[in-house]
Amino acid sequence: MKLLRLIAQELKQGKEAFRRFPLSMAFAVLAAIFQCIWLQRNEATVFNASPLLFSAVAVIGFFVTAAAYLYLESVREKENFHALLLGTWLGVLLFLVISGFRLASMGKEGVDIYFAMPTWALFAASGIMVFCGGKIHDERRFPAYVLILTIEIAVAYLYAFVLFAAMCLLLVGADVLFGVVDFSTAVMYLATICFMPFMAAIFLSRLSAVEGGRSPYGAGIHVINNLFNNILAPVLGLYVLLLYLYMAKILFLHELPTTSVVNLILWPMALAVFVLFMVDHNRDRTGAYYFRKAMPPAALPLLGLMYYAWFLRVHQYGLTENRYMIFALGLWVAFAMVHFIVQKRELHMILPMTLVAVLLVSVFGGPISADSVAFRSQKKRLDRILVANHMLKGGEVVPSGNLSVKEKREIQEIVDYLIQHHDVSHVAYLRDANSSEAMERIYGFTPDNAGPVTDLNYAMDMAEGVDVSGYDKAYFIDTYGVGEPEAASGLKTERIRGSVTVHLNDEDSVNVDLKAVREKIRILRQTKGEIEPEDLTMEGERNRCAYKIYVTGTVFFSAQGEVDPDAGISLCVLVREKEGK
Repeated sequence: MKLLRLIAQELKQGKEAFRRFPLSMAFAVLAAIFQCIWLQRNEATVFNASPLLFSAVAVIGFFVTAAAYLYLESVREKENFHALLLGTWLGVLLFLVISGFRLASMGKEGVDIYFAMPTWALFAASGIMVFCGGKIHDERRFPAYVLILTIEIAVAYLYAFVLFAAMCLLLVGADVLFGVVDFSTAVMYLATICFMPFMAAIFLSRLSAVEGGRSPYGAGIHVINNLFNNILAPVLGLYVLLLYLYMAKILFLHELPTTSVVNLILWPMALAVFVLFMVDHNRDRTGAYYFRKAMPPAALPLLGLMYYAWFLRVHQYGLTENRYMIFALGLWVAFAMVHFIVQKRELHMILPMTLVAVLLVSVFGGPISADSVAFRSQKKRLDRILVANHMLKGGEVVPSGNLSVKEKREIQEIVDYLIQHHDVSHVAYLRDANSSEAMERIYGFTPDNAGPVTDLNYAMDMAEGVDVSGYDKAYFIDTYGVGEPEAASGLKTERIRGSVTVHLNDEDSVNVDLKAVREKIRILRQTKGEIEPEDLTMEGERNRCAYKIYVTGTVFFSAQGEVDPDAGISLCVLVREKEGK
């Protein structure tokens, strides 16, 4: 009950939010209203548009107007305040109108505006503006302000979550005991109210203390500072050493970096930027001093490795919005690291401001926006396949029956991607490819056989037999799961995770990598469709014998990553002893 009284007290303080931020609270209420209209009927329209569009614009409006209020309060004493007042609100209006048109332009049937990349980019950009608005002229206190503001967001979320949980309990009781309400339907409306207008009111009502420097979180801030200085900074330092060990490994073994390296570098380095931002004022602490000095230059070669792995992926599959954002955010992280190298003072307002600029360019950049760049890249990739098969003539596609399985898969993946994520109304051979019949008419194949390879299991047709000519003995091995492989007598075998070792005699052995076999099956299915027994054979010589191994069967449970422990393989091993050995 004490917690509920605290919530009631916060609600009373909500008057402060309506007084200081009337437009922001109006947008929060509108966002909830439009969200509830969409929940009531998904097909509903408001002014011939989806209610989700107006809800998304209202969320952006909440952030932008809150930032505007905070900024105007910080410049109230300036002589040109009225000019700044007019310019700020005209800018807010223009930004909301442009954002609305941008989001409306991508709205199409089956696409959830809330989960589209431009929407999240605009949410992030406008949210960061709130952090910058109140301290744009007070850079030295900006890191502490960011920390306190982040705590207040967490506190507002906690209040909203507690209220949501308490009301859910009441709704469940009303549903189960009396049947007066359908909990499964009401819970979404309840979440909308708690996490939109209520949470917004709590957050905005607590900004007075933040702006006035009266934070009740003195001890908490001390704990968080220790977290940054004594835990996050050392852990990130060790993580960088781990990445350098990986870099040394691939250089020494002449290997290519895996695509997972992109995320393993980008997001920890982005976290490192935030940690640097927060610990820079603690230069009297030994750990923070060395982290501040070593991390920025150490991060730059790792970002180079990230871009190399990114380029390998893009060269193979082209650019998408996600890959564009990785490239753009990587540039920002690199810029931030260079900034920390050359900037010796504790002035870092440029970092959130440039991040906002990067996000806005990705949405409103025209020919260099994420949407435009990704569309051109994928269409160029599609046109390259069509031209190579003499299918593109005068802007029209001539269907072909000579496409390989791999080319069919690529065409289907590209067409599906472009139709789902981009406006293709101006490209006839994309616009009209909206069904299996249309794909067959335009490109000459049905899409049923062109999806991504997911079945990587294989079974040899043993009725055709195995050619054993030239070999002395044949052994059959079955290994499924983590137990010892079942093998014919006289042949010792052992399995360690995703690897099977076959001991041909006392001296010679051969290793079968299940992950490599799985990848070979995937490539063969993409390029050939049908797999012949000879496609999966492994043969060679050792000191005392020659061998030939047929893969007679496989069972894989995942198409990527490490081989599942329960995955297995069946082998036919042919052995011939060398003369005189």
